[in-house]
Amino acid sequence: MYGQERLNPHYVLRYGWTKEFFEHFSPLQYRNIELPLTLVRNFHVFIRPIVNTHLSDDNFVRHMKKKHQMLTVRNAQQVLQRMPNVVRDLSKVPGRNTIVMPAIMIQFALEQFPETPVIITISNKRDKIALENKNLPPHFTVFDIYKERKKFELSETEITKLKRVANRLLRKKKQHIVFGQPRFKKWLYKHLIKAQMMVKCLHHLIINRPVGVTVDHVEIVNPGTTLSLLAATYNLPFINVPQVLISDRSLIPTRASHYLIWGENYEKWLLKRGIPSSKISIVGNLKFEYAAKAKTRSREPVRHLLRIPDEHLVVTFTTQPFSFAEQVNKNLIQWIGTASQSLPLTVIIRAHPYDPFDYCSLLSNQTNIKISPPKIDLHDLFKETDFMLTISSNTAIEAALYKKGILVLQPELPYDYEHHNNDFNAHLARARAGPVIRNSLQLRQEFDALLKNPQHRKQVVEQGQLFLKNTIAQKGSPSVLVRRFIQLLLHEKQI
Repeated sequence: MYGQERLNPHYVLRYGWTKEFFEHFSPLQYRNIELPLTLVRNFHVFIRPIVNTHLSDDNFVRHMKKKHQMLTVRNAQQVLQRMPNVVRDLSKVPGRNTIVMPAIMIQFALEQFPETPVIITISNKRDKIALENKNLPPHFTVFDIYKERKKFELSETEITKLKRVANRLLRKKKQHIVFGQPRFKKWLYKHLIKAQMMVKCLHHLIINRPVGVTVDHVEIVNPGTTLSLLAATYNLPFINVPQVLISDRSLIPTRASHYLIWGENYEKWLLKRGIPSSKISIVGNLKFEYAAKAKTRSREPVRHLLRIPDEHLVVTFTTQPFSFAEQVNKNLIQWIGTASQSLPLTVIIRAHPYDPFDYCSLLSNQTNIKISPPKIDLHDLFKETDFMLTISSNTAIEAALYKKGILVLQPELPYDYEHHNNDFNAHLARARAGPVIRNSLQLRQEFDALLKNPQHRKQVVEQGQLFLKNTIAQKGSPSVLVRRFIQLLLHEKQI
């Protein structure tokens, strides 16, 4: 569903060099944590130009495949997981009843844990924004990770020791295609110091506060990466609760003790990556639940605000923040303009918050296309929309929750190290979430069918609902299910 199982050349190189990085630099440890494991995302950013340079070198890719014998994502997960040993079992220590979770989950925490102690972590701007105008009860504590980390700066002795071990390991790899680069040594010094400070900081949190359960929505970056390793070291539960669509890029390697996921499609995907079924529970999606419950901001009906004729069918196109977004979305706007011409149909462009392109510049002669200003709440837009048009966005799922049909765009996408390195962006097409559209002619034919054939409109909506059924469980409130799961873990710890 969310990315192919066999490793393509990109992942043969990415995971092959990650394996070499983890294994060769494993002596660089602190508190039983191999520091390279906490730097996986930083390392993947570092090797980007090297991967891209060798991607088309078939002989080199074959060499790496033979050398590491990683043919599937399951193989990569098994090799890269590298679980630390349990140095002390805190799982049954009385009084460890505090939950650690990121500030982005604050609404869930406030609503579902009115009495349980909670430590809210801040590690990025989104976390800070999430806490704005929130009145936290006395049993909630805010832990700003990067402010706290500064309290654990390394001494000159510690830095010297770290560099001494790093230098010894670097000398053995002077000819290595990655580790032999002069810039790698500088990168390694800088990030090892940060990694040890992070481990020190979060280790202090785990040991000196009565932490019983840690929850996060991503493990590939800190603090999730380090917290999952520390949780394993002290035999404490670490729960991975994904809030947006994830792929192998943002999951592998994973070390969570539990996965609270959306639905059957994610369960099948995780099983194919070697995650035991005993670690997987289907709960739905917290983010979608709270987004749907939030108060809408639009004071006027969307049709009135955007001056859409009452008789028009409304299709909303949601853009995505690809690095090549301008190139691809320009092409899609041309498709939409050609396909919608002279039809009683309006297409609303909803730009992703991280998509900076000015779409107004393309619409001087387009009367059937409107731009949705940010002041219109996305869920108000869903209510006024008849069909959703997108490549692979989360918004397709959210629109289906409003019983809107999905039209799946599948233009040619250029390779991109971060955003298009396997077939993830075809997940809606593979899931048959709706009609698949590969050019402007097909889009025109689809628009015609939707306008002229009520039965076709019904079929497209039903197709989206079948996709939704397999994507997200809708058996009760996700927030209540997650809360019950956490409470069960806390209860088990006291037995």
